[in-house]
This record gives sequence, structure tokens and C-alpha cells, in this order.
Amino acid sequence: MSRHRKKDDSTDVLKVLLIIAVLAIVCSLLFGGQHYIKNRQEVNSPEENKQSKNMTKIEDENETQNVVEEQKTEETKEEEPEIEEPKEETKEEEENEEVSINDDEKARELAKKEYGTEDGVYFIVDQPLGNGVYAVSVRDKETTSAIEWYTVNVRTGTVQ
Repeated sequence: MSRHRKKDDSTDVLKVLLIIAVLAIVCSLLFGGQHYIKNRQEVNSPEENKQSKNMTKIEDENETQNVVEEQKTEETKEEEPEIEEPKEETKEEEENEEVSINDDEKARELAKKEYGTEDGVYFIVDQPLGNGVYAVSVRDKETTSAIEWYTVNVRTGTVQ
């Protein structure tokens, strides 16, 4: 006699539930992956749009600057010789540099007067703050560390 086993209904149910669970996991992974990819593209696209907009703005500005420069050069060619124009620009640049150098020196001198001594220290204009106001530091010659900071107004001659 052969033994034939009757399949249990409970094992069939478990198999069906296992298959459904596996399918549910696969579907949720696919849905989650698509959702992740979609969100990632949405996040990247505004940045790319901003960059492309910025690039087009920069290109437009460059084009308008080129057109304006071309118009200026055409006007200056008609009015003045080319040789005179660069000389005038360099004179203005030199004057601006001389003013800033003189103001830097004045700021250092005022800081020296306020500090009192120059032994073992030197003075640096660290930052021009605008309108003739400068940040000047007193630094140790050996360690180059800042000892004292001054805000110097060259126009009024005040040191704080």
C-alpha cells in the first residue's frame, strides 16, 4: 500500500500568503525607486534651470557690454585718436593708486602715533573700510601675531 498524503490546506494558504508578501515587497520597492528617482530629478531640475538662467543672463550681459564697448570705441575713434585714450586712463589709475597709497601711509602713521613705539612691531593696513577709514593692525615682528587693532579715519585723523 502506498501512502498518499493529503495536502494540508494550511500549507497551501501559507504558500499563497508567502507569494503575496514577496509580490508586495517587490511592488513597494519598484514604487519607492520610481518615487525616489522622480523627486531627485525634480530637485536637480530647478538648480539646473537656475544655472542655465544665470548663464543666459551672463551671456546677455556680456553681449550688451560688448555692444556698448564697440559703440564707445567707434565713437572715440571718430572723436579722438586711439593713443590719447589709454594715456588718460593710466593717469586716472595712477592718481587713484597714489591716493590709496597715501591714505594707507597716513593710516599707518596715525596708528604709530597712537601705539607710541615701533620697537619690535610693524603696522599693516589690513582692510580699507571705505570713506577714508582703514583697519590697521600692530603686529609683532618675530611672531607676526596681531597685538593691537585700530580703526583709523584718515579724513578726520581719528584713531579708535
